[in-house]
Amino acid sequence: MKRLYNKALMYQFFYLGKWALFVSMIFYGIFTYGFVNSNLANLSLNISVLEGDTLDNLNPYHIIFLCLIIFLLYVVVTGFNKRNNMTFLTSGPYTKEEIKKNEILFLIISLLLLIFTFIYINICLYVRDNTLLLLASNEYTALFSNIMRLVIVGTAFIAYLTFMDMLFSNTIISILAMIGTPVILAVNLLLLNDIANRLNSFHLYNFNLVRDISHIMSSMINFIFGSKIIYESIDYIAIIILLMIIVVTFIITWRINKSLCLNKINNFFVFPIVEKIVFFIISFTISLVFIYLICYKYTYYYNYNTTTSVKGTIITLTLISICVAVSYVIKNLLSKLFKDLINK
Repeated sequence: MKRLYNKALMYQFFYLGKWALFVSMIFYGIFTYGFVNSNLANLSLNISVLEGDTLDNLNPYHIIFLCLIIFLLYVVVTGFNKRNNMTFLTSGPYTKEEIKKNEILFLIISLLLLIFTFIYINICLYVRDNTLLLLASNEYTALFSNIMRLVIVGTAFIAYLTFMDMLFSNTIISILAMIGTPVILAVNLLLLNDIANRLNSFHLYNFNLVRDISHIMSSMINFIFGSKIIYESIDYIAIIILLMIIVVTFIITWRINKSLCLNKINNFFVFPIVEKIVFFIISFTISLVFIYLICYKYTYYYNYNTTTSVKGTIITLTLISICVAVSYVIKNLLSKLFKDLINK
């Protein structure tokens, strides 16, 4: 009987999202047709002027369009009022775990259908221009690489989407957090990389670890959004790390879902720790900007190449102390302002 209930729940998700999925496949097919057609036209032009014989990889717009479709499908089947939707479903014979599992399965099946559309369009156009593709050197490699990117990036976005949606009670806030979190992380990564380079000029070479992490993160970003990908050892490391992040994110989402209380969905943050993490990230970013400005001013006005390791160590410890102090003060201010705003 429980198995039949699970099937009924899955049918309900597909019933709610069938037209959205159908329209999405049509638009995605048109978008894919335009990309592949343009790719083949560029290949023909490059061969005619002897500038190359390779097909291009997916551009960032294609990846963003796929993620946008998945996000819209998720909103269609879950709705904006998460508490009412969860209360209605859990009032029947369904548990929170079954609801979340079927949501994720619906998104994964939708992703596979979109990828099938991508493969079908590619095969049709490859058959049409088979003579041209005889001159290409990477027709199968490019197709396999694009499919692999769609599978990994699509699954990663589903994991990220379901995880972020579990942390906030309001869907609008969840959307803002989904957009803002990558931007803030990218800014922090750039600032940390620049600060590490400047601190290395103080003869503190232990900060090379920050640069190595930055290079791996850059490879992950290039794999997701880059149009020119040359698979090197660091790229394979980035892909493995990305797969590990996907698995860990799904596990954390499952754990959060099991401990979720429906009454807490009315709160701005579903869990108190989420509030602390959000305030910490914001305060850390602001303090990191201050440290960057201090490092920039010091290296601009002084000859940092002659800085001794002892002096560099003092500067580094001072900057770390400033970062901790500023982060603590800003976090407390944000927490107080937020509580005052909620209590009004």
